[in-house]
Amino acid sequence: MMSEVSDIQSDVKKASIKLVSTISQLKAQIRSMPPGAEGDKLKEELKLAEARVKSLKVILPETRSLFSRLILGRVNLKQWTTTEKDRLRDEYNRFKSRTNFIFMGLPLIVLFSHYYLRKQWKDTHWLNIMYQIWMLYYYVSMALRENILLVNGSNIHPWWIIHHYIAAFGTIIVITWPPTEEYVNFVPFFTWFLVFQGFVQMLQLWYQTRRDYANRALGIVQRMDISYPETITEFPKELLVLVPFIFTSHIWQLFIGISLFGTLASVFDSNIYWTDYTQEVQILIIALVFTSLGIGNILATIKILWNKAKKERIMSKARKQKNGLTPSASPNASPKGSTNDLSSKGASLDASLSPHLKLHQQNKKTD
Repeated sequence: MMSEVSDIQSDVKKASIKLVSTISQLKAQIRSMPPGAEGDKLKEELKLAEARVKSLKVILPETRSLFSRLILGRVNLKQWTTTEKDRLRDEYNRFKSRTNFIFMGLPLIVLFSHYYLRKQWKDTHWLNIMYQIWMLYYYVSMALRENILLVNGSNIHPWWIIHHYIAAFGTIIVITWPPTEEYVNFVPFFTWFLVFQGFVQMLQLWYQTRRDYANRALGIVQRMDISYPETITEFPKELLVLVPFIFTSHIWQLFIGISLFGTLASVFDSNIYWTDYTQEVQILIIALVFTSLGIGNILATIKILWNKAKKERIMSKARKQKNGLTPSASPNASPKGSTNDLSSKGASLDASLSPHLKLHQQNKKTD
């Protein structure tokens, strides 16, 4: 079975290379031809060839990101059976559910040690370091799992993966931050934010997990789409309670970054040479990390809300037209005489695919 899959991937790769070469030739011909019917015909062939190449990417082996290659090497991360894909999605959701309690519980322990045990034990910095090491594991695990899900057709917004890269880097910087006065003042403010962020994630996860099965059954989300805790999967009016919590978390994160810039300005001394600043380096980097994360999260959430609102308006308009029996031309309707042309062109392009690929497509339909 594995050798058959390897043969399929090899044949698909050859067919993909051939189609890419065909696309390059078509583009060169279109540029050299005057406008006219022949040029339009070549453009149709070009669109069909590009669609074929895009469909072949589903079958080609893929590692996807440099991050995945650094950790796993150049390995194929794609799963072929729906059982394995479902297991990837379910394991990701279980990981979020299990770690969410730790995400909230450990900060509470850190706060307890900061307010009550610090004077008795004198040194509780090791507890903060242990917590940050766990946070590093959490962000790296999330980024790796999301890269694998993305390869297998999930709908994860790329920003949230970048978010975990930046957060993991910021965690490393916090681990190297010595327990100075600025650090001691930073710990409770930062830790309370993590408690609130864990609460928001738990609230979203609880709500979206309940809606996950219904959305998948209705076709609103695809098989590999996940109930992601930092995104919004439904229209804002249905999440009126969650949206303020989400924005509060993002604005709080941005405020931490801005406040750290203020802390850096308060300890800055123009009479000291820049190489003599040591612990303040962490303040600057953490301020940049939190500011970039806060701005990126706010912009990404606004974009998601805008797209969902736009989609809802289109769907509402379509429902009104359907209920009113308003005749409207389908935007996907093919022009007269184009069906046969596209069918013949598709048949010629299919000839470049191997019998192994066609066998794989039949197996996929059966699965």
